[in-house]
Amino acid sequence: MPKNTSPKTVALYEKLAKLRKHKRGVGAYLREHFEHDKAHTILKKFNEIYSTSEATGRQAPVDCPDLLEIVETSPDPEPVGEEISLKVEGDQAVLVAKKTIRTEAELLAECKVDLTIWQVASCEVGKWDVGRKAIEKDMTYSHGVSDGHVRDTGKVNVEQLFRVVIKLKKRQGAEAAKEIVEFYREELAKAGSPDWSSVPAAEFPKTDEKYCLELAIPDVHLGKMCWALETGGSNYDSKEAIRLFKDAAYGLISKAPVASVEKILFVVGNDFMHVDNSQDQTSAGTYVGNDSRWTKLFMKGCSLLTGIVENLAQDREVVVVVVQGNHDFQSMFYLGEYLRAYFRGHANVTIDNSPTSRKYFRYGTTLIGLTHGDNEVSKNLPLIMATERSVDWSEVSCREWHCGHLHKESMNEFHGVKVRVLPALSGTDAWHAKKGYVGNVRGAMGFLYSHSKGLEASYYYNV
Repeated sequence: MPKNTSPKTVALYEKLAKLRKHKRGVGAYLREHFEHDKAHTILKKFNEIYSTSEATGRQAPVDCPDLLEIVETSPDPEPVGEEISLKVEGDQAVLVAKKTIRTEAELLAECKVDLTIWQVASCEVGKWDVGRKAIEKDMTYSHGVSDGHVRDTGKVNVEQLFRVVIKLKKRQGAEAAKEIVEFYREELAKAGSPDWSSVPAAEFPKTDEKYCLELAIPDVHLGKMCWALETGGSNYDSKEAIRLFKDAAYGLISKAPVASVEKILFVVGNDFMHVDNSQDQTSAGTYVGNDSRWTKLFMKGCSLLTGIVENLAQDREVVVVVVQGNHDFQSMFYLGEYLRAYFRGHANVTIDNSPTSRKYFRYGTTLIGLTHGDNEVSKNLPLIMATERSVDWSEVSCREWHCGHLHKESMNEFHGVKVRVLPALSGTDAWHAKKGYVGNVRGAMGFLYSHSKGLEASYYYNV
């Protein structure tokens, strides 16, 4: 063999010799790594060399320029890649990958599966381990002769292999849809961008329609005490209640088309006061505590409401409806009488402080029922409205009930009548926190009614 035979040639010989010694497929190995004719030539030369080597007892290949030339001019053996197979039958297909691909996503990406056409019906993943002895080599080569040793380390190299099987099926109508998309894409490309400057501006019809805006701010609980460290919520007292009430009233008005609003329905009460007497008790006699004297809070409530009504009534009609709650049944009646006396003779202010627990307000084609909601069953309210206001009921097309009491927003519709429970401004006190009644979204609401079409918009004030 020529001098300075490269390790590449010697390594190939040793590999083939080892395969032959263990009666493994030498030919199969060569065909896997070389072109067919070259594999056949190498196999033939190897057999000649191996036979001569055995006969002479030499450890390395004998002189064989033909084998050297064949091996040296051959590319390095390519590693065997991923084994992937695809079988398609009509609208179904099966993808199988063996070796390193281990997930559905990897196999779909490797095969560039168009998921707008195909969808995965099922996927199975299996794995197994392949082990081989770890060999330590310390070999040198000189003039075609090898020297050194190959030692079994006693360790095993383990390789983890995978098998992924994906069953695919065509999406129904997917190819037709793709053709349509491509058609429109081509057509749009031909047409180019439209001339937007030629598109006329939208014309919005002008209207003389008039509106009524309802301000619904229930469950203020003026005087209620909430300590954030005790409840996990936020601090709340009479000072904070007054600030939020003003902010909610004027904030809701700012959201409406004020120029078209001819009337404001201002609903007050619904537990506007937290206690009903100087003993800090509710209307039923339950002690709940207060952050100040009852008389002082009553005076603050009178001042708060009169100030807001005066502002609202400067250039439009204001209808104030007083709704008593379970915390302030007597207090709100007293406060309603105060408002009625304060605004007597005011051309733009009407006060409804009638002693009934349920009040009604009509505006054009809308009839609104108002009650605190602690006594009636909500699903009975539509029939109660039809009974108590039968003439109005027959003449309107929009019918609503607005309630408080539960400190949360909800809406149920019964045969065309919407029964709304409105959110509350007040915070969570110690008793409610202990019971777990926490987390309700605090706020107030406004409703805009068209004279001829009923409810057209609702507005939110969030704390």
